[in-house]
Amino acid sequence: MVERARISVVIPVRNRPTVVHRALDSVMRQTVLPFEIVVVDDASTDNTVEGLLLRQNDPVKVHVIQKTSRQGASIARNAGINQTSGDLVAFLDSDDEWKPNKLMHQLALLEAYPHTVGCFCGIEYRSPAGTILSPPVSGLVSISSLQRGNVLGSSSTALVDRATLKKIGGFDGSLRSCQDWDVWLKLAKHGNLVTTAEHDLIYNFDGSHRISANADNLLSGHEEVFSRIYQDVEKSHVDELYAWHQIYLSSIILRELGDRWLSARVALRAFSRGSLRLRAEVLLRFTRAVIFGGVGLPSWLSGFVKMIKYKPDGVR
Repeated sequence: MVERARISVVIPVRNRPTVVHRALDSVMRQTVLPFEIVVVDDASTDNTVEGLLLRQNDPVKVHVIQKTSRQGASIARNAGINQTSGDLVAFLDSDDEWKPNKLMHQLALLEAYPHTVGCFCGIEYRSPAGTILSPPVSGLVSISSLQRGNVLGSSSTALVDRATLKKIGGFDGSLRSCQDWDVWLKLAKHGNLVTTAEHDLIYNFDGSHRISANADNLLSGHEEVFSRIYQDVEKSHVDELYAWHQIYLSSIILRELGDRWLSARVALRAFSRGSLRLRAEVLLRFTRAVIFGGVGLPSWLSGFVKMIKYKPDGVR
């Protein structure tokens, strides 16, 4: 008999009548099953809900919440959280999937680390071009590393203490992206965050719409979270942290949008504010854009001069 745990799984969905079942099937294949799944439909206009309501014979009960107006994935997650009763809440985006031992690995790690409010895992990024694994991170995650960038990744990696999640107010629906990173930063103020070494989340780039694939949303969300982080650190650390953020954002743009030129321009923002090591990293990234991204030398020089002179707004 498959073991069950006091875990509630929350899945937001909108207009994904096929891939949401791939996500649900991956939950049903867990070696440690959750005791409930809450799927929140964000006002789908197709037959997504009808397909979900047919899943009556699954080993875990699937509760479907239907919203009448579209409010976004963060508000949908919060609605799901409010309907859960488990001690722990796991999140799964409707176009992602878990490997079978995901919850088992996380529960084992929670036993090893007391006072933990969130447990995460590595990510396997899959696209038509191939598979990439997230950088190896395991054990305790420091606040300083989390302030530099979202080293914990997508909400689909998370297994979170429900009481603490409620205490911080859940996900911020006003953010256009980075809602997950914002939550991890808030959780870190209340207890330990840990991550397993296993890449137990499959993050699919299969042509389905993601918030992170919208450049305006991606940039706006990151800039807002950056500004919140600057309020929590010493003023003397802001310049170096700002430089790290531009390097981090440059990598996100390259991965999520595939825009080498924008990625290089963002990386150059760090040049006048970072350490010598970071400046070397900036030059390397910007030069790669010339060699591999089709950016001409005149544009390279023009952009380089502009970014050296760049003075960011809204940063102390």
